Amino acid sequence: MGRKKYKIGMISELIGITPEALRFYEHEGIISPEKSSTSGYRLYDAWDIHILIKARAYRRYRFTLAETVQAFDKLNAKETVDLIEQKEDELRKAIQEEQRILQQMRCDRQRIEDAHANIGKYRIEHCPAMHLIETQQSYDIIANKTDLYRTWIDMVPFAMSGGVFEVTQG
Repeated sequence: MGRKKYKIGMISELIGITPEALRFYEHEGIISPEKSSTSGYRLYDAWDIHILIKARAYRRYRFTLAETVQAFDKLNAKETVDLIEQKEDELRKAIQEEQRILQQMRCDRQRIEDAHANIGKYRIEHCPAMHLIETQQSYDIIANKTDLYRTWIDMVPFAMSGGVFEVTQG
């Protein structure tokens, strides 16, 4: 009795990999499903499922499809470990950035809540220094400052916009 075989749709749903990714892995030689001589369907076995689960893990580690193929096919153990360490470092940096953004969101939320609760009230408070970079005149952006403006926009949410607007007396 032969091993049980599974069609591409069932494998795609089971593993959570698109049929296109399955075909890519097949094209790259990572998996080798049989093709039914009668229907032409690709038929996968338990070994293919095992390899695809490992591929899914690598993809969750933020490996590209090409890096996933390399990890199975072209790299030795040391090179695979080096690639995993690189992905660990990238993930650690991404987590740190997300933590900074979360902290800034909490600060922004608190400032908005505080401003709303204190409308019409006054208080003296110590605050960190703020830096004003002149990028506008009234309601117009200064044309020769757009590069500087873009640099500050890229730092959002750690840099916020503000402006000095003319008050018209009417």
